[in-house]
Amino acid sequence: MLALWNDEQQWPWFAYIAFAIVLLVLMYSTFTERPIPEKPVAESEQTCIGRPILVGYPFPPPMDAAFENPWECRSQCDDGVRRYIHYSNGKATQCGELPGCLDWGEDNRTTCLPPLVSGTDAL
Repeated sequence: MLALWNDEQQWPWFAYIAFAIVLLVLMYSTFTERPIPEKPVAESEQTCIGRPILVGYPFPPPMDAAFENPWECRSQCDDGVRRYIHYSNGKATQCGELPGCLDWGEDNRTTCLPPLVSGTDAL
């Protein structure tokens, strides 16, 4: 009977119990945690700066798996002209400051007010 309680045989049971506790805690937290709320869109009173990039999807863009969000402001880096993204629902977001070409407004969910666009401005 003494052989059942020696130190060599107790460690595997301790490891199994510790592993089981960690697994139970992870499973419990997976099913009980609330999802992180999405950051609300901040409406700005500032006018968009630069030339528009017209896109065929609304703001905020859809977040489904089939939609691949393109990097629209990359054209700003190609020609060095400040731009903003003008969405199909009339909203707009500002591209990052030059020399950067990130979709700053879209990434931060901040809109700007697009100026009236004439046919020659939308190149």
